Amino acid sequence: MEKYISAEGYERKMKEEILPYLSSISVRRDITSPRDGHRTVCEHFPLKDSRGTVVVLHGFTEGIMKYGEAIYTFLSHGYEVYMIEHYGHGRSDRDKGVMDDPSKVSVRDFDIYVEDVLELVRSINAKPLYLFGHSMGGGIAVRFLEEYPGYFDRAVLSAPMTGISMGGLPVGFAKFLSSLMCALKKGNSYVPGHHAFTDDGDFEHSPDTSRERWAFFEKIKRENECYRSNGATWNWVRSSLKAVSLMSDPKEAGKIDCPVLLLQAETDHSVDKPSQVRFASLNDRITVKEIKGSKHEIMFSSDEVNRVFWCEVFSFLN
Repeated sequence: MEKYISAEGYERKMKEEILPYLSSISVRRDITSPRDGHRTVCEHFPLKDSRGTVVVLHGFTEGIMKYGEAIYTFLSHGYEVYMIEHYGHGRSDRDKGVMDDPSKVSVRDFDIYVEDVLELVRSINAKPLYLFGHSMGGGIAVRFLEEYPGYFDRAVLSAPMTGISMGGLPVGFAKFLSSLMCALKKGNSYVPGHHAFTDDGDFEHSPDTSRERWAFFEKIKRENECYRSNGATWNWVRSSLKAVSLMSDPKEAGKIDCPVLLLQAETDHSVDKPSQVRFASLNDRITVKEIKGSKHEIMFSSDEVNRVFWCEVFSFLN
């Protein structure tokens, strides 16, 4: 297997080689929430004689189809993969209040994400076990590590959502406003600036630096309605703000009992970078490294930056 996928001929290679290969080995293992019975899609990508097992948690509005390159890269370096499509994303169940609009992302309690991961992890009988979370998935990973220590041997956080970039809006006011909108039964309405998916994506203002990688997932969204998650609701903002407050609580962060590598993007307008540093300062098991030349979606950078990112990941896991 090739160790890495290059941007040259990216779409052809993904469609003709990588995705068919992943589909041929994937074993679907959906999980059912004991909280309310919702179904969450999970796929297992097994690998004989693997050096470890990685649980991958994707970011806001993403899904398994966007992570074909990442899954393949883990496999090519000897790691089998489990990946979950979080509640309200991809093919997983959605909140009943947003069934009319597949673009809305709504969750009434951030712990729903964390509990789904727990159900998955309890079903995995493998060691060593590693956790990899990007953006919102990084935030879910943090809360999992805080609430359920002892499951993972190491964890990698890629531009984790330990704080939300509010565009200059004070966090305290954002908490008040989101709570007010939910109390007024507007919880499933889009927050200002968010909207339904449209087929007019703008690469220059995207969180990516690789046009080829960005364009490939944009095409996936155009062709698959279930991957058109696009905007946050007030319910999502309210529950997420509550969660990020807990992430940087010294008592919570102190519960993390495994080594953690936190990889920061050099330029990030999606999450709050200072909050990542504050979070890391609360536990000496957490190491922070910045990936130069990257924007928020570090894995969707140029080949050169991607190699740096993955070298950091595998140096840490190995």
